Order: sequence, then structure tokens, then C-alpha cells
Amino acid sequence: MKKANFGVMGLGVMGRMLALNMERNGFCVAGYDLDAVKVASFGEEAQTKNLIACDTLESFLKTLEHPRRILIMVPA
Repeated sequence: MKKANFGVMGLGVMGRMLALNMERNGFCVAGYDLDAVKVASFGEEAQTKNLIACDTLESFLKTLEHPRRILIMVPA
């Protein structure tokens, strides 16, 4: 299984753009969101990029290399 360098929790506008920016700079990024539509959209993009879409918190955490680096991008 491929391991991600970073994880992004929250795939709204800001979280998604941060994930894409990190991927563009050579990192593998895992993305997780409670909204299944956002995860599915991220997953479509993951097919052609170094991204991993995770639909459960458990799979998200298992995908990250240690030590885990997670950006939490949720509304305040």
C-alpha cells in the first residue's frame, strides 16, 4: 500500500487546494472528509495524481507514514 507524506482532513475549497498544491510539489497526499461527495470528487482526481482518497478515518490514518502530518481544514 502506498503511504502518504501528508494528510488533509476537510476537502472543502481550502483543504482541496492545499492538497493539490502539496501534490504538485512532489508529495503524496491523503484526503479525508465526512462528505462522501467531496471524497468521491477527490478520488476522481486521485486517479491521475499522487493523491489518496480515504472514505473512513481508519483508512486515512493507516495511509499516513509515521510520524503522521495532518492538516485539519475544517470550518471554525
